[in-house]
Amino acid sequence: PRDISWVHAVNSKSLLDRALDEKEGVMFIEADVLRGSSGESHSIPIMSHPPDRTSDLTFEELWTRVSAHNSTVGTRRVG
Repeated sequence: PRDISWVHAVNSKSLLDRALDEKEGVMFIEADVLRGSSGESHSIPIMSHPPDRTSDLTFEELWTRVSAHNSTVGTRRVG
């Protein structure tokens, strides 16, 4: 079976960029969702790990980018 590749704590735009880079071969992304601040927005779902309560990546941005990425790469079968 093929090895499964995943990334842990994708809680920033730069880490998401790297995870979505085709050269990395990432199959799964793990991230943490908290209520916090991103830019001028406060008390919104952000990608962050306690005790941090700020991030440059909101949950909405992560969802939008991962969905768009997945629609262009198709599905991959493991094994």
